[in-house]
Amino acid sequence: PCRRDTFAAIALATAYLHDCKGVDENEAVVVCPVDPYVEEGYFKTLEAMCKAAQDGSENLVLMGIEPTYPSEKYGYIKPIQENGKMTWGFTEKPSAEKAAEYIAHEVDIVDYKYNCLPEDKISAVSNFQNSHHQVAVIGDGINDAPALRQANVGISMGGVGSDVSIEASDVCLVSDDIRYVPHLIAISRKTLKTINISIAFALGLNFLAMFLAMFGFLGPIGGALVHNIGSVVVIIYCSMLMRFKM
Repeated sequence: PCRRDTFAAIALATAYLHDCKGVDENEAVVVCPVDPYVEEGYFKTLEAMCKAAQDGSENLVLMGIEPTYPSEKYGYIKPIQENGKMTWGFTEKPSAEKAAEYIAHEVDIVDYKYNCLPEDKISAVSNFQNSHHQVAVIGDGINDAPALRQANVGISMGGVGSDVSIEASDVCLVSDDIRYVPHLIAISRKTLKTINISIAFALGLNFLAMFLAMFGFLGPIGGALVHNIGSVVVIIYCSMLMRFKM
C-alpha cells in the first residue's frame, strides 16, 4: 500500500490487539490494510487468507479496513458471523446499484441516482432549481464540471479533482474530505453574519459622527479619530473568523 500512514495504522492496530484485546505476543497477528488502488490479485490473496484463517487451527487474525465509500473498482472486508465465531470475510465487488444503495443508507439519503451522465446531472440540478431550491454540487471529475457550473454553489476536490472541475467550481476543498462541507456551510453563514454586522456598525458610527459634527460637538480631528477607531473595530471583529470552530 502506498499510503504514508499505513505503517502507523499497523503499529496502532498491533498495540490495540496486544493491550486491549489480550492477544498473546506468541500468537500470529497478520494486519492487512486494504488499499482501494491495488490490483485485483491482492484481493484474491485476501480471500485465500480468510479461508486459511477459518480452516486452520493457528491463531491467525486478519484485519481489514472497510472503506467508507465502496465502489465498483474494489471489494472490501467486513466482519461476518459464522457458527458463533467472528471472522473477517471478503465480500464481492459491489455493483453500481449496491454501492449507491450502501452510501445512501449510510448518510440517510432516500432519493438517489447512480450511473449518471453529465447531462443527467445537469437535468437533476435544473429540476431542483426550477423548484426554487438552492443547489450545491460536489464533484471531482471532468464529467462533474457542467453540473458544478450549473449549480448555485459548486464544490470540487483540490487533490484528486481534475483541473476542469476545479475551474468550474466556486469552492475547492484542498483536503479532498467532504466531511468539511458542514464546516464550509457554517463558516459561510458566519462570514455573511459578520459582514452584515460590520456594515451596520460602520454605518451607524458614521451617521452618529455626522450628526454630532452637524451640531458642533465633533471637530475635524475628532471625526477622523472616530472614523479610524471604527475601522479598527471592524478589522478586529472580522479577524475573529480565523479562530472559528463548529
